[in-house]
Amino acid sequence: MGALIAKKLINWQALQERLDLQAVYRLTCMYGGRQPQQCSYEKQYLEVHCSITKQLNDCLGNLHKYIQGYIEKPCVRNFTLSIRESSISHPLAGKGVFLKGSAIPGTFITFHPGLVYLAKDVRKMANYPVISKDNCFLMSRYDGCVLDAKDFDSDIQALM
Repeated sequence: MGALIAKKLINWQALQERLDLQAVYRLTCMYGGRQPQQCSYEKQYLEVHCSITKQLNDCLGNLHKYIQGYIEKPCVRNFTLSIRESSISHPLAGKGVFLKGSAIPGTFITFHPGLVYLAKDVRKMANYPVISKDNCFLMSRYDGCVLDAKDFDSDIQALM
């Protein structure tokens, strides 16, 4: 692999995606209480997808039952989340999300509001090419997608 990197024949985005998936796969295995196995990228992707889907279905299904009055508590978790000043000592650090209690690695924690712009659509964002101008609610991924939560500022502030 070193020779491929040296010759720049490797797709850096694909490599980052594989590394990220492998990290999430290990967390998914920990969540399931088992050791990660050596398996293909496709199998890892499928296991991660199934685990997240199951967690979301369970949590949202319980929330639906709670709203309908079938159960008393929607999601029993051993943790809560709070938003407070960041523990990172930097003037632009702002606020952070903190977990109080314990969560098994690989546990679905929360949703993040925002619009996802695919790499091909980033040019359509306001202020392009300087999309970060007056917008501290941007996050980007290795594949060029950008999450813009600026218009959801009031929703985020309500959580604080």
